[in-house]
Amino acid sequence: MRNRKLFFIVSILIVAVSLLTAQSATGDPRVKKSLERLGLNYQLSKSGNFNITYTIENSERTHMVTIMSKTETYRG
Repeated sequence: MRNRKLFFIVSILIVAVSLLTAQSATGDPRVKKSLERLGLNYQLSKSGNFNITYTIENSERTHMVTIMSKTETYRG
């Protein structure tokens, strides 16, 4: 009985932590608005980050920029 209770509590904690750490896959609307205003093409990752790929002039090389915009609150 005690093992079942412990298993249940641990399971609930795992689910709670995973829900709290999951980011929205929709991305930050402020970043999206800025990128669209600038006319930049981007791809949205599963974690809600914006990826922009640039082609370097006179080269076959590319450069990828990732914008992560998770807003934190410190002391309210």
